Amino acid sequence: MKSQKIKLGVYKVICLAVKHHGHGPAAQTTIMQSLHLNEHLPEPMAECLNILLKKFDHTQLGDEILREIAAKSFNAQDSKGPRNFSKFLIQFAECAPRAVLKQISLLLSHLDSEVCLFSFPIFYLSENHTVLSDAIGDPSDAHQTQKQLNGLYDLLLERTLDLSSYVRSKVLTVLNRLCDLPVKFPKQRLAITRAAVTALEDKVLSVRKNAISLIVNLITSHPYGLMHGGLLGMQEWEERYRDVMAELQKTEKALDDTLTGGADTGVTDKGDEEREGSSNARSKKKKKRSR
Repeated sequence: MKSQKIKLGVYKVICLAVKHHGHGPAAQTTIMQSLHLNEHLPEPMAECLNILLKKFDHTQLGDEILREIAAKSFNAQDSKGPRNFSKFLIQFAECAPRAVLKQISLLLSHLDSEVCLFSFPIFYLSENHTVLSDAIGDPSDAHQTQKQLNGLYDLLLERTLDLSSYVRSKVLTVLNRLCDLPVKFPKQRLAITRAAVTALEDKVLSVRKNAISLIVNLITSHPYGLMHGGLLGMQEWEERYRDVMAELQKTEKALDDTLTGGADTGVTDKGDEEREGSSNARSKKKKKRSR
């Protein structure tokens, strides 16, 4: 449908039928059949579910379809069906990442299958890092949010060693885009750098090309610009290192002097106490003899 008004009108009719007239099971069956047989329907089906979710506040149909896709098994020889479902998941993840993220644990089962196309929706979710921070539950639960984000980073780094060169190349592209986000994660960036250096020895040209692009982006978008700005100049960092080491040595010297002075004072006081104790003992002996 080229007319946007007609398309939205059809979507609203379907959404009203699903929410108010019990059309959910029939719509679910129709959507699954359409995704399996028609290459031009994945994006429209995802848009329809997005309207149903956001404008009609109905999440059940989308959740049921995601569960059915997660439980579905695909033949490695069939490229048409998995490609359609992958397009649908990518579009739906773009429109409603929160809904897809709820079923992410079920969808991860397809990562180990022979159909590599199902890796891309997961990669797209990881790429939408700013959306994920808002989509993963309560913003006040920062620990849980960080834990799930770390899990997605680990998933991406693990797939840099995937058997499919297409998947490895796609993962490096996603990691490259993650470096451009305003949120910087130094620990993850170090792991990404190690993975990119390892990918430089890959046999496939596209993987090596994306690895070089990723390393360049890691250098130009480093998170240490607040200290010196610009690129990572070795001379500036060496001067800063010498200044910090000099300050550290002064602090250690002052601390050693303080501890040494305290120890000397303690020994002196102990010696004085021993002398006083011995003099008191002699005076007591003299008194006994005089008696």
